[in-house]
Amino acid sequence: LVGEFRFGFRRLRMTKSPLTKERLAEQFGFKGLGNYEGVTGLPGIAFAGRIGYENLGEVFDTTQFKVSQGYQYLENLTWIHGSHTVKVGSDISFNRSDVFSGAQAIGQFQFNGRYTNVSLADFYLGMVNQVQVSNLSLNDMRFRKFMFHVQDDWKATPWLTLNFGLRYELHSPLSDKFNRTDKLNLESGPDFGKLIYAASRGDSWSDRALINTDINNFAPRVGL
Repeated sequence: LVGEFRFGFRRLRMTKSPLTKERLAEQFGFKGLGNYEGVTGLPGIAFAGRIGYENLGEVFDTTQFKVSQGYQYLENLTWIHGSHTVKVGSDISFNRSDVFSGAQAIGQFQFNGRYTNVSLADFYLGMVNQVQVSNLSLNDMRFRKFMFHVQDDWKATPWLTLNFGLRYELHSPLSDKFNRTDKLNLESGPDFGKLIYAASRGDSWSDRALINTDINNFAPRVGL
């Protein structure tokens, strides 16, 4: 009997910060933008049109914080008995993906000379051509993988070896740690067209991820 056990851990952390920690939008006359902690600086200002000028402010998605992390447990056992070599094993992992993204929460403004034929003049007059604004993107996603296998290599004769095996995998769907997801129900019935919120119907994987968990991942194997 021979056993093998392995443990793995990975972690990646990435941080992108604005050019300044001071919120400058209101100081420069940009009003009505959301006020989010950590989203600072000057809104992105782009000049287009026939006369080009250097862009100002923060670029798209400047404020970001991401963590990707995972644990893995892997174990294999090999048992040799007579003409049989039996192998069993498991591979289990727990994964995390956290994202704080400012996206366009600071605002992106484009001036292209639509009103005065000069983009900079449009800017001084406050006559914008296009505005893009979003809220924060907050995700604390979790998912798990459970994989198991068993195989028997049977040396039936000196010149014939038969292989029999079975593999099973169970993958949890992505779900947010704080249940901050929802979906629009398009299935016929009394709830058609309504929003369904994570964990509003239970605490199972499927209820929290708003997608059915696939539990039929069996893979038999026969060979010689």
